[in-house]
Amino acid sequence: MKTITRPAVASLCILFASTAYGFGGGSCIPVTGVVQSVPDPTCAIKTDPKYSWPGTVEAADPLLVNFGVPAEQACLTIRGFGTAQFSGVSGLTTVGVGNPQAGNSATPLGFAPATVRSGLTVFTSQAVLNGQVYAGRKLLKGTLYTKDTGVIELAPTSGKVGQILKIVGGGGDFAGASGTITVAGQELGGFAFYSGEVCGAK
Repeated sequence: MKTITRPAVASLCILFASTAYGFGGGSCIPVTGVVQSVPDPTCAIKTDPKYSWPGTVEAADPLLVNFGVPAEQACLTIRGFGTAQFSGVSGLTTVGVGNPQAGNSATPLGFAPATVRSGLTVFTSQAVLNGQVYAGRKLLKGTLYTKDTGVIELAPTSGKVGQILKIVGGGGDFAGASGTITVAGQELGGFAFYSGEVCGAK
């Protein structure tokens, strides 16, 4: 199976290192590292109850796998390395978008052929991620939920990606968590680099 990299943040075994000495009151923990993913033919984000999206955070978006897209193309398992070490699951989604000139549409989005952007695809995704994070000397455990927006240059070109991940909530010690993670790097056959922060509830 070809290994691909994919942005995502947090997970089944997150280990964040930070100089912060608390988490809460809106304080944030910085994170940096690399993330790697592989296709998930079981689409655990849809089929495994432990990855169910709760009603206590922003509503889940529709998964592409529900519209006939093969799980190998729409679902991923994730591992990360660096100041954060983690694993988890992610799924591509479809969400509505608007254009004042062209009306409404939905992700994923492509560009016109024979233009400089023709190899780029705009995508959205979401992840359910369980793990632990160090806030100074304190070890926090729980779940993080992210909604993500990115652009990928598909193979057989470079497979490079640029993405922004928004933490929309959490459970356990991460209840009410927020934050933004940026990701850039090789989407197919390499590694993507991430940096950002995980913030406690205000």
